[in-house]
Amino acid sequence: IGSCSTTARNLQEPISINWILFNYCQKSAGTNFNWKKHLDNRVTVDQQGMESQQEIMDRGRGHLYSMVPQNHQHLNQQKYQPKNRQVVSYDRPDVQCPSECQENGGTVWGTDVYTDDSSICKAAIHAGILGNNGGLVTVEKTPGQQSYSGSARNGVTTRNYGSWPGSFVFHGSSKPPTPKPTEVPTQKPPVIGSCSTTSRNLQESISIVQCPSECQENGGTVWGTDVYTDHSSICKAAIHAGILGNNGGLVTVEKTPEQQSYSGSARNEVTTSSYGPWPGSFVFHDSSKPLSPKPTKLPTQKPPVRGTCSTTAGQLKESISIVQCPSECQMNRGAVWGTDVYTADSSICKAAIHAGILGNNGGLVTVEKIPGQQSYSGSARNGVTTNGYGLYSGSFVFHGSSKPPTPKPTKESTQKPPVLVSCSTNARNLQESISIVQCPSECQGNGGNVWGTDFYTDTSSICKAAIHAGILGNNGGLVTVEKTPGQQSYSGSARNGVTTNNYGSWPGSFV
Repeated sequence: IGSCSTTARNLQEPISINWILFNYCQKSAGTNFNWKKHLDNRVTVDQQGMESQQEIMDRGRGHLYSMVPQNHQHLNQQKYQPKNRQVVSYDRPDVQCPSECQENGGTVWGTDVYTDDSSICKAAIHAGILGNNGGLVTVEKTPGQQSYSGSARNGVTTRNYGSWPGSFVFHGSSKPPTPKPTEVPTQKPPVIGSCSTTSRNLQESISIVQCPSECQENGGTVWGTDVYTDHSSICKAAIHAGILGNNGGLVTVEKTPEQQSYSGSARNEVTTSSYGPWPGSFVFHDSSKPLSPKPTKLPTQKPPVRGTCSTTAGQLKESISIVQCPSECQMNRGAVWGTDVYTADSSICKAAIHAGILGNNGGLVTVEKIPGQQSYSGSARNGVTTNGYGLYSGSFVFHGSSKPPTPKPTKESTQKPPVLVSCSTNARNLQESISIVQCPSECQGNGGNVWGTDFYTDTSSICKAAIHAGILGNNGGLVTVEKTPGQQSYSGSARNGVTTNNYGSWPGSFV
């Protein structure tokens, strides 16, 4: 009986051994017999000479022996078969997986051949042996591999790894799941943490930590995004990652190896810092039930900010905000610096017209603050001319438009009918530089690969990237996509149930 976190290392060696009992045929005087060991109904080994019953029993574990006269191989072997015997086959172990391991299972490394410290049940979903309802799988331990390749299958993303001493593979599913629940071995009492507790304070490699409330302001420093340095505040990082709100709760923490670099970001009113190489890290596996039944509100669910034509991103309190723009900002005095990525002191509403998100009648836009850039390029678009600028400390980008406050359509390029797409459609499939795309539901598990964070390669799944960026949920919807130039590198991350990949230089992007 396994749990979602059971690994092949937790399994005992498969043993199904019974004695073979013989009632011997009468041996004729002067006849030499060959003992032939049968495995899977095939003769594999000859053992010449008559042996004692105990010797045969010692040798014959899990196999069937027959005796045939050495000088009469043509005789009917049935005549010389043992009259009574008990034969037991050698089976590989079956593991009973519970339901809901797609989200609750531990980490998995590899594809088809998995490291022996991977979650068996989650790997079985990845391999297509089981669904998320659980069931029986047959597991065989195999030797270690020089490397393991990660991949995304059936709603489960596995990781790459190098050399590892042990592996396992599946041999197909067995009987359907039984309704009996299994106990998860990670149900040790939680570690009572403070706002400053770090993963270095934890004894176990995987621990459940009870976070107090009010760590958003009181927690220590945090370095990284999704993967954090092991001297970061666990509870404040959990708020940043969206696992907890400021009321505290239970989080599952796993210590992971060092990273060469950690990227800071602003999320859920927590700003983390960047860092270079550091010898230890941690990640979150999932949240347990929070202390309070009250759900936390996502930043985009707050009432929109009432903006003017001169409102800038520097005046917004949240890292991601919805702003209500008035009409007639196209000719307003507010200045704008940049193209697609704008300086934080630029007019939001005028920049939204420049970006093609809004027309001159105003409307709702979603604004995300991002770090400053080395330079900003000006351009002329949609009746608005922006300015170039050098180094600046803060920037913002748009994440698409919401419904406008007025039913009157504006004559903008984005007012064309939306493009109906599938979960695997990418920006290269779009004809326009800016397009509204209608995404179907269920792309979180079914979409193709995604590379990058906020800026994605133009070969990435648009709809899955929109879920990762927080623009859409798994029910689909409309998103505004703009093709942008290629980047020198793309950083992967885990957000909103979607894990994206890193990539190097690529000639085209989208936001």
